[in-house]
Amino acid sequence: MTKQNTSTKEQLIAFVANEIDNVPYSFDNALWACLSQKAYCDALGISKATLRRYISKPPFVRDTVTINKEPVTLVRTGEQVETPRITAKRMAKTWRSILGRNETPKDFGCLVGLAQTWPEGYQNEILRTVLKNWPDFMAGVDCAVIDEQIDGLDTKKMQFKYPHLPTILRFSDTAFELFMMAKQADAADFSLI
Repeated sequence: MTKQNTSTKEQLIAFVANEIDNVPYSFDNALWACLSQKAYCDALGISKATLRRYISKPPFVRDTVTINKEPVTLVRTGEQVETPRITAKRMAKTWRSILGRNETPKDFGCLVGLAQTWPEGYQNEILRTVLKNWPDFMAGVDCAVIDEQIDGLDTKKMQFKYPHLPTILRFSDTAFELFMMAKQADAADFSLI
């Protein structure tokens, strides 16, 4: 790294610290500098590509949110802290890669709920298992609905041809059970011995 790059990095660190000291934005249990990318660039005299290159590596942590219908870039220094929303962002990538379609804001809220519900570190793997075995999951949902009806609840039978995140969240225990059965089936594959 050249001397100029080092000083730009130090200027960015100082600028972010100053923003957090004077105009902190609280999000995901941390304080952030909260500006548009253009505002960071104008303040430091750097390009957007340079800004993105710096904030994509430690010691920076970055995120993007929408405030008043405008995208803003959150930046702070420190360690990335795993939160349900960060986990949900990774799960959304899985959703998009398997299904080839974007999640809606409601879907993303369901992913945050699943990140909170399922065991830490397994959320993405559980989601992948459900998405790749959707008919099996829906069979489990049918069984769960029957159990609820036996218990006196007025639950209606449901059938979705394609993955539906509100249903996965509603029947998150069923999804976890499918994941566990898939794990056990993989472990019982004696052809690997």
